[in-house]
Amino acid sequence: MIAFPTTAQILAMIPTLLGMTACYLASPNRRWLRERALPARALGTTGGALLLLGAALWIGALGVAAGLTAWLTAAMLAAAGLPYLALWTRGAR
Repeated sequence: MIAFPTTAQILAMIPTLLGMTACYLASPNRRWLRERALPARALGTTGGALLLLGAALWIGALGVAAGLTAWLTAAMLAAAGLPYLALWTRGAR
């Protein structure tokens, strides 16, 4: 049987993905919006706060061990996938 994610898990995924996206955009090595000057400090702070919120929501939804594991997995998948997504959407330049 397939286990579908609960509403709490989906709500925990949103700040995790948004936080990693903000941290990615705060990086000087980003591929998205490279030509625009972005407020790196504000993006990094916002990303960190969203990641902490995501961790708290994951822990609340799944418990400590499973929540931390799910949070770290989601954050690492987003961190690894964002450069490839940027390359795919912008193309090789």
